[in-house]
Amino acid sequence: IAYFLGATALAKYSVVHSLGVGLFFAIGALGSVLSPWIVRKLSSGKSNAIKEPLRILTILFGAGSIALSAIAPEILRFLAPADYAEALVAVYPIAIATIPVFLSSVSNVMLLHSESGALSSRAAIVGAAVNLLTAAFLIPSANYVGAALALLLSDLAKLTVEHYYLTGLRLAHLIPPKQILKSVSVTAIGVLASALLYNYAFARFLILVPASAIAISALIESKKYVLEKRRSAA
Repeated sequence: IAYFLGATALAKYSVVHSLGVGLFFAIGALGSVLSPWIVRKLSSGKSNAIKEPLRILTILFGAGSIALSAIAPEILRFLAPADYAEALVAVYPIAIATIPVFLSSVSNVMLLHSESGALSSRAAIVGAAVNLLTAAFLIPSANYVGAALALLLSDLAKLTVEHYYLTGLRLAHLIPPKQILKSVSVTAIGVLASALLYNYAFARFLILVPASAIAISALIESKKYVLEKRRSAA
């Protein structure tokens, strides 16, 4: 990225990248809590119990990505000088990448638990290769957005390979392809709407309404899920 963008442009991209990956830190924190729970369920033969929480969390991260993209221009104004706004286009592909990153982190836990660490490493190598190749192709022609698209495509490639390996381990049903496609598509629509409405702050803020509604709906589902599990345990 430094080679193709140059030092000045890289500095601008780095700030926007930090803004776009804000939700990645939440994924990392959640992963620290979620990973032991996933391992326990897999070890006890209750892998199906993982499916519903993952679906709900995927929806929440999608809503968070849409909300982040809607207010990204305002956040960037607090973080950096005005000329950094030219790099803001990069935040949108990075926001879409949130869901693949989350599901990839979960897939990685499943592979490691299945003593398939080598498969996880291969998926990571594929992701890195896609990142390098697409960055070399996209950055010269698409600049900031090319760097961000390379990141998104590499995350999708890594998740695809991991899902292929999980299919062989009979665990792919826990993260159904239709769920992945639907979540990424809905998130992409919301994020792209924010990008198209960049110059219309009020319209962008209105996007927070459906994003909040999606998040609230997912939280209500999570409450029902917890209550049902409690009743089942009782």
